[in-house]
Amino acid sequence: MEPITLKTLSNLLEVEHHGDGSTLLHGFASVDRAGPNTLAMAESAAQLEQLQKAGVSAVLHPQDLEVTLPGIASENPRLLLAKVLQTFHPQPELPPGIHESATVDSRAEVDPSAHIGPSCVVGPMAKIGPRVVLKGIVVIGENCTIGADSILQPHVVVGSDCSIGKDCQLEPWSKVGSHSRLHDGVDLGAHTNLGKGVVIDAGAKADNLVLIGPRSVIGPGSLLVGQSAVDRDATLQAGVIVAGQGSVGPEATLHSGVQIGGRSLALGELKEPGPYLGRPAIPLKEEMRRRVQERRR
Repeated sequence: MEPITLKTLSNLLEVEHHGDGSTLLHGFASVDRAGPNTLAMAESAAQLEQLQKAGVSAVLHPQDLEVTLPGIASENPRLLLAKVLQTFHPQPELPPGIHESATVDSRAEVDPSAHIGPSCVVGPMAKIGPRVVLKGIVVIGENCTIGADSILQPHVVVGSDCSIGKDCQLEPWSKVGSHSRLHDGVDLGAHTNLGKGVVIDAGAKADNLVLIGPRSVIGPGSLLVGQSAVDRDATLQAGVIVAGQGSVGPEATLHSGVQIGGRSLALGELKEPGPYLGRPAIPLKEEMRRRVQERRR
């Protein structure tokens, strides 16, 4: 994609920008790769400081983060990020229609603009929305709804009575258990497995090889990093982060802003925002003191 100005980007996203609208952007970059002529996302003051040192041109950020650089403020920057990436790195357009090898139940509703790829199966009473893409060998159970502009990569399986919102991305071999609900802008990584009755709120992301147990709730903007796991009946509120190989125990409640470190185990109710570490996970400062005391023994 050709470089665009911040003003043009905000118009495409149908949001407002702040600062110099003529700022030229060549693309989006992660915090560790950001530099001149790039847009990057900052969710904390520490990330913003790192981006400023890198000379980033514009910042996507939460509304409560004070930013002097040009950028875009959003109530849910993670949800908007999906649209930003689609703008800079658009998916190749696939022709609308149903492949001859696909099987679509006569009681299903498929929007004329949707693409149903080879060997896909769409069950009875399923509803496939506008511009939805089922890449190939995708199975959609009965009475499911797939929202507009969502993309399901090969070998995705969606159980019966599920609802998937708009602009969702489901990577290869991910599985959604029956009676689950994915809200707008949710991303599921490859080989991610959701149990029955899981709810994932808008803009949340589960990375590759993530397991989420039955009836668990993942709050808006939360992030589950690769190989992490959430047990049954757990509740993660807004903006919770579970690092790689971290775990959340059954019926645990993690309040907004809680961050579980890698290979740590969260149990019970964790209320205070910030990093937690250990098995069971405790606030980072407490865990550091505990380790120091162990060394002194």
